[in-house]
Amino acid sequence: MTAGAALALTLAIEVPIAVLAGGRPRTRVVFAALAASLLTHPLAWWANTAIPLTFPVRAALIEVAVALVEAALYRTLVPLPAWRALLTSCLANGASFGLGLWLA
Repeated sequence: MTAGAALALTLAIEVPIAVLAGGRPRTRVVFAALAASLLTHPLAWWANTAIPLTFPVRAALIEVAVALVEAALYRTLVPLPAWRALLTSCLANGASFGLGLWLA
């Protein structure tokens, strides 16, 4: 899968999940979800090829970092309470990561 295809898939999965989990105002949640994925996805894609660790360790480190960064964006841009921002980020990222593994 190319980086562009993976980003498109990420957006298709994470934005709707973020809207469902993030609540209102939906326009801000959509904006935050788009911004979060557009910021973190290229970095995660690069890190996956650059970090010389086994896949499970590398994936865990990358996904935790991505979830924290995206939660901070949800917390700031929507704004959401910290617990809800982290939950929204974990649900969205968990779904896209899981589907990505399944497709691979």
